[in-house]
Amino acid sequence: MAYHRLILSDGAMVAALESMGHPSPSEKHMQHELFTHAVNEAVHGLPPVAYLKESTAFHADLNSIAKKCLNVGILAQGERIALTEPMEWSLYATKSRSVRYKVHAWGILDAMLAYDSLRLDDTMYQPALANILDWISTFVLKESNDEFAWYDMAVGQRATKLAYIFRRAVEQGEPVETLVKLTVACHLHVLELSEAERVAMHSNHGLFQMSGLLALAKSLPHLRFSSTAASFAIESIQTMLGNHFSSDGLHMEHSPMYHVFMTNYMALLLESGFLEQSQNLIDMTKIAVDAAQWFVMPDGMLLPFGDTPRILAGERAHFSLGTNQQGEPGPFGVRWFKSGGLVVQHEPSNAGQSNSYLAFNGAFHSRQHKQADDFNFLLHANGMAIFDDPGTFTYQYDDPRRMYVESTRAHSCLEIDGLNTSRYNNEAYGSAIRHVQKFGPMLFIEANLHRKRLISPDLPNNAITTADGVPVNIRHSRKLIHLPGEFLLVVDDVKSTNEHVFKQHFKLNNKLVVKLGNKAMVMHGKSPIATIEPLTAPMSTVELSNGQKVPKLHGWASLDGHTLVPSPTLSVKASGSKRVMATFINLKPSLKTKVFFNEGTGGKYLRLVVKRDGKTHEFLYRDSNDSRTATFASGDEMWEATV
Repeated sequence: MAYHRLILSDGAMVAALESMGHPSPSEKHMQHELFTHAVNEAVHGLPPVAYLKESTAFHADLNSIAKKCLNVGILAQGERIALTEPMEWSLYATKSRSVRYKVHAWGILDAMLAYDSLRLDDTMYQPALANILDWISTFVLKESNDEFAWYDMAVGQRATKLAYIFRRAVEQGEPVETLVKLTVACHLHVLELSEAERVAMHSNHGLFQMSGLLALAKSLPHLRFSSTAASFAIESIQTMLGNHFSSDGLHMEHSPMYHVFMTNYMALLLESGFLEQSQNLIDMTKIAVDAAQWFVMPDGMLLPFGDTPRILAGERAHFSLGTNQQGEPGPFGVRWFKSGGLVVQHEPSNAGQSNSYLAFNGAFHSRQHKQADDFNFLLHANGMAIFDDPGTFTYQYDDPRRMYVESTRAHSCLEIDGLNTSRYNNEAYGSAIRHVQKFGPMLFIEANLHRKRLISPDLPNNAITTADGVPVNIRHSRKLIHLPGEFLLVVDDVKSTNEHVFKQHFKLNNKLVVKLGNKAMVMHGKSPIATIEPLTAPMSTVELSNGQKVPKLHGWASLDGHTLVPSPTLSVKASGSKRVMATFINLKPSLKTKVFFNEGTGGKYLRLVVKRDGKTHEFLYRDSNDSRTATFASGDEMWEATV
């Protein structure tokens, strides 16, 4: 860009003065005097600069984390990023996308600058400043090449640190030469982030870009374009937040972790004071915080749908998450995010502790962090994690392991002809969940889709073209009937004009062992915790995969985001053009249980009877031309509803 050419041709001092709207005198001593006067005049009377902390990190023990960053660095996807002087930037040039982004976003400096902002001492300030000046010398003044140096999200997150370190450098009375370098870097970032066509308005990256621009504009009001930049950033942030969250408060990138990040984002913006107190932002933050409470599973981990790693919920949130003000787990009950496309049922034990947790995903809003996981579910029962998610993997989209964890077969989903469900943007359906109904303690969920295209699981998601779509004409309905702590029935009703091979996959927690028999027995150690029984046999067959490598990866999970571990997956296989596949999960396998299931009229009539321990549970579903009704009876009690 023109400003960058000015830096390289006429020198940093001329560029610095130009960034503040001052013509440059020819004499160097006058340049220094003018620059010093302009900077001092600009910051005089301003309150101490605020550091806008990264919303993608949370440092519970800031002191120890900052010292660790300073002394040993940070880990990104298993790679150590260490703070050296000079920094070996080229050392990371061949690493994964995630690592290279972290390097250029200066992720290693976040905790250090957050600690420095407390103004307790200067132990973090000087090493952080040296690292930043090294980057400026390498990638601005010397114009070294690295495609991730100007990667959108890295620029935004780097800008918040630049804004802070410039003001701190002024406070510390750093030499003119240092302030000049920082000034030209700050102005270059303002120009880069103000390019409307380069702002990723469709994803969370755009929000990080605009918070970086806002931090620069508010912290350095003396730069020529700060006022315009601030207005542009605020308007863009408000637009994106309105577009990125559903009306019921769910962040629409299919990942609870990114929901937490974006909720952090709003909370930290309010805390920084960079954005004037907006009632709309305050209201959005409250709704998003309330929504996030439903993502905390009984083991304290964050619901790992989409690109969410295995992390404790409290390790990422800048707000209270997972307990109420009294420290008790919750919330309990059922939450249906109608527009967001998610259902969570969270029930306590008799002692009031978190015990049973069912999550069901029926959302497709955009390609952002969307895996091929339509109608995926996760289940904790009787205090145990039973059905799980494969997790996420480093964003190297052509890595077979990344392609696996994104695939339909890696989830508790219905796979058709060995293909993935569609993730074409023009087939995004919002929410496919049509009915959620409580019948006393029992929950009924139904989701419906008309599938028109499927995709090979052997293609990287970022390389798929229109020509890669496999045309189909399949109407798919999935119903879940869940009695917490007792049983779960999964019913897939598929109708097509052509023959297809269908597989119900059940992705189990990696700590469990599955023994095949008439019923698949799920064991935790030596204790049986569930059985899985296809109720439509003998028309279906059962397969078990656990750490399978050939002919394709199957039965794996990623616990850390960069390696896979074996994790059992049970698959129920059937074929035909019209099929109803019903699989019964008994959550009390130690009790003698009798199960009866009947379906008729192509899935329009369903009846499930479960008898055990002297009690009968019966679910009846009828879909006639003009009404759909269901009843559930448990012992002497009965509930009925139109669904």
